[in-house]
Amino acid sequence: MHHSTDQREVITRTDIGKKLKKDAVRDLVWLLVAAVFAAQSIWLIFFEPEMFRGRHLIVYILAGAAAALVIWGSVSMVYNYVRLVYALFTGKYTVTEDTFCQFELRDVPWYQSSRHHVNDYVFSFASGKTYKVSNLEYNRTRLGYAAQFSKEGEKFYLVSADYKPDKVLLIYSGALYRYEDR
Repeated sequence: MHHSTDQREVITRTDIGKKLKKDAVRDLVWLLVAAVFAAQSIWLIFFEPEMFRGRHLIVYILAGAAAALVIWGSVSMVYNYVRLVYALFTGKYTVTEDTFCQFELRDVPWYQSSRHHVNDYVFSFASGKTYKVSNLEYNRTRLGYAAQFSKEGEKFYLVSADYKPDKVLLIYSGALYRYEDR
């Protein structure tokens, strides 16, 4: 009987698909909840005449322009998430092997930072692809371990949707995981 001395955790295409689906559906639900609140805010600002009694026409034009931008941005984000969820549920994602080049800690610009998101952790790979992780995704996870202990030239598994192969959805360190295509 042959026992493997490889102590790495086995990840499969099925495991990766489950995680991607769960994360994408969670994000889509939160996005739809945010869109409902945005629509309600637009309704209050643009269509409630009591709020703008005595205002000039320019206020209505600016409010309409702001509403149009918010609606366009929301529809665009929902479309992209629906497309991603569809790709994941139909299995249209690829797991590739790539070589780790460097790890970089980048400060988030002041207008994007929050109390919990002040840094982005950026993994760079030989293919030119990068994977950016926020504080919440990084701290006390295996990505944090991988960033601290991975050396240049180590193998990583990159997961990307087939319709957008340059955008990395997930990474797995080859030092911690062994990929099996099943």
